[in-house]
Amino acid sequence: MLWEIDIYPKNGEADGKANEVTTEAQALGLGTSALHVRTAHGYLLQGNIDCETATNIAKTLLADCVVEEPQVFQVAEAAQAVKQAADEKLVHVLPKPGVMDPVANSALKAILDLGVAVEAVRTFRKYFVTGMDEAGLDKLCWKVLANDGNRFRI
Repeated sequence: MLWEIDIYPKNGEADGKANEVTTEAQALGLGTSALHVRTAHGYLLQGNIDCETATNIAKTLLADCVVEEPQVFQVAEAAQAVKQAADEKLVHVLPKPGVMDPVANSALKAILDLGVAVEAVRTFRKYFVTGMDEAGLDKLCWKVLANDGNRFRI
């Protein structure tokens, strides 16, 4: 089974990565006063585990539950479950295939050390962007969010 663990800043906590993206976009002349970005980071877990196990891994190992809120979904259900405003554009960024993902490797080792049989772990980032047209968003993707084809837009 393939699980998606999205990790968001808790309500009231700063979204530092969103602030970085907004600052970079404005420095490149891509941002307007209407630009708003929010982010999440996360993990894809592949293995024969149930929702309770995936949630336990998310809360005890992958997220800092003092300042972060993990959400766990089966990948097939994640697109419908993610809360997204009608005018938000969602960009997923994953490491390119074949590129080292040390955070994922560390997470995989830690999960295996817990005795949970997970076959693979990948990391990703999600960017929810409003206040930017398609051309600006495309430039933002290539110049700020990702490089050389390691992005996926929904």
